[in-house]
Amino acid sequence: TGVQTCALPIYRQYHDRGFAPIFIKGKDLKKASDGDIEKVIRRNVGKQYSESTIEAYMQLPAAQKILLLDDFDDSPLKAGEARASLLCALRRRFSHLVVMVGDMFEMREILDRDTSRSLASLTHYKLLPFGHALRGQLIERWISLGADGTVDEATQIARIDQAERLRS
Repeated sequence: TGVQTCALPIYRQYHDRGFAPIFIKGKDLKKASDGDIEKVIRRNVGKQYSESTIEAYMQLPAAQKILLLDDFDDSPLKAGEARASLLCALRRRFSHLVVMVGDMFEMREILDRDTSRSLASLTHYKLLPFGHALRGQLIERWISLGADGTVDEATQIARIDQAERLRS
């Protein structure tokens, strides 16, 4: 998915810097209890690293662990307070949380329901779509990357124009 395309470079960058990132799907987080959260973490560490590294991962300090939580809005937990409680529990285990949700999900509502205020320091980002100008620049750069110098300028412009019409 597009979110995974965004999350994979983040995962790699943190891993290359010596952190231990883990990728978890929101649908796997069914309860906010510590036991259930630990089971999900262990299962995903086993899949993403290896079964033999689970205990070592669990012993790492939170400052070394990064959580990439995809499709948080797909979690069976629907009540705002339950979701806030889940994020608070995850925050205690990971130094950084990257929580990805669909376009229609309002993350600010969850953050506002955190009565302990432990989520208050989280920064909320929203990825916006490209506007027409940036999309045009991206298409032009993409087409020019494939140019080998054998195509005249008129043909190059025609290819760019055709690509822009396909995206509209």
